Amino acid sequence: PDTGTSIDLAELGSWDVEVQSWITSAEVAAYSHAHLIWAGADSEGTSIPHTVTKVLNGPGVYTFEIPNAFVTAIADGTASVHVLFQKGAIEQPSNQLYLGIVGEVVRWPAPTIDEDLGGHIEPDVAATVRFPLQGSWPPD
Repeated sequence: PDTGTSIDLAELGSWDVEVQSWITSAEVAAYSHAHLIWAGADSEGTSIPHTVTKVLNGPGVYTFEIPNAFVTAIADGTASVHVLFQKGAIEQPSNQLYLGIVGEVVRWPAPTIDEDLGGHIEPDVAATVRFPLQGSWPPD
């Protein structure tokens, strides 16, 4: 969605976020690649980054997709987004866009241990730890 400076997870639903950047002919002449840098941080400050790279083959609008899981993982957090132009060792960053991610933080259920005997596990027994399937995980 066209969100301005915030993304509402209720409005986003299961969709990915698309970030578009107009890349000029001068940038195409000077650089070979554009990297979208998504620097997300959840409500507790944990970094959840994502990078998408496009080969520059002409001026125009380039669309970069941020998978839904990277956005929902930073509910009630923030993201800074910018494009890093590159050709060999030469790099030039764009201005940064700062986004607030509005939505409910979903806490994952804790794992369980089959051999847990009321808070005690025998030290010489191999334990089986089970991690419940999380809603944000892909089905495969």
